[in-house]
Amino acid sequence: MDALLQEVRTETQPAQRFNLYKQVEQMILDDAPWMPLWYSRQRHLLIKPNGKDYLLTPLIIPKLRHVHFTGE
Repeated sequence: MDALLQEVRTETQPAQRFNLYKQVEQMILDDAPWMPLWYSRQRHLLIKPNGKDYLLTPLIIPKLRHVHFTGE
């Protein structure tokens, strides 16, 4: 991926640059371990037992300002 990103930085042809970005994006998607935790009607959230003060907001973007972990 690093080599492709370096190539993107120097590519002057927009169509070729777009194709390179598509390849990089596909690599990221193929390697990313994730599980959707937010759904349109019901949200699910997984927090470790030692995670404290997580505020579940109506926004999709989590607010992590006050989150902290105890030594438990």
